[in-house]
Amino acid sequence: MTNLLCDLGGTNCRLAINTSQATEPHNFCRFANQDFDNFAQLVSAYLQDLAVGEIDMIVVALAAPIEGDCVWLTNRDWKLDRKELQQTFGAKQVYFLNDFEALGYSLAMSSRLSTDLIVRGTKSEQPAPKLVVGAGTGLNMALHSLKGEVICAEAGHSSLVTETAFDRQLQDSFIERFGRCSMERILSGSGMVEIYKMLCYNSNQCPSLKTSHEIVQAGLLSADPIVTKSCEEFVRILGRAVGDLALLTLPLSGIYLTGGITRALEMFLSKPNGGFVRSFQEKGRMSTYMGRFPIYLLKDDHVALYGCAAFIGKRESASEVTSQF
Repeated sequence: MTNLLCDLGGTNCRLAINTSQATEPHNFCRFANQDFDNFAQLVSAYLQDLAVGEIDMIVVALAAPIEGDCVWLTNRDWKLDRKELQQTFGAKQVYFLNDFEALGYSLAMSSRLSTDLIVRGTKSEQPAPKLVVGAGTGLNMALHSLKGEVICAEAGHSSLVTETAFDRQLQDSFIERFGRCSMERILSGSGMVEIYKMLCYNSNQCPSLKTSHEIVQAGLLSADPIVTKSCEEFVRILGRAVGDLALLTLPLSGIYLTGGITRALEMFLSKPNGGFVRSFQEKGRMSTYMGRFPIYLLKDDHVALYGCAAFIGKRESASEVTSQF
């Protein structure tokens, strides 16, 4: 039987298939959502290209709240209905996963994912949890437990912890405007812009860059000391946040970083004595312990599809165990 794996974003949809015999995703393809009127039409185009027959299971990862049998992709006004997809494609089962839930499941296949090493760590000889953390539009995390379960959390909604005068300046600015300062106010694309604006203000300069993409690209070119400092401050605060999450969850088998802005800042993340590594490891009496955590940057654009495949594998394993009783 063939399973259909989908990673549905706001702009593009990535697809792959797998089977019980070939569990890794294959036949990868990407479609632009704007070329189709609805999700079912997009899937049909993919399956027709492959001449795939019967579909056993469909798993869709998407950045949306998963509640009930229907999910809306709001920025395209697409509705995904579980029962309709079953009927259209003859699938026995259809599952919707939050995008970070899919990333969490992908860690079951971490050895097959494309990664760059940020911190070597010592990596536990015994099985241990793994953690994925992503800064992009917000800050999210998912823990892959020893039993293969995935626990997601909206880490970005927790309050920002401050340690420096600049941290407190940022915090005061957000509290004045919004009543509090959450982590994702800073650790997001919009947060990068706020950091840059604050540093410009402190230097009596007028901000000339408008987006996080512009700031990061200029930072990679070392075009402006304020821009470079903006990138350094961002990864420093990210390092502290990831370190706190590591102490909460103890992912001694590895921490995996993802997210658009995080990937773009690899040059700053990977500096051996840079702000990210220092801030991650400087945890007072726990500082020595922090050296045990390996940290990787996820580079694979197909991570969510691997997560969908791992989710199927987890369900099939559970079904086999249940059938023995």
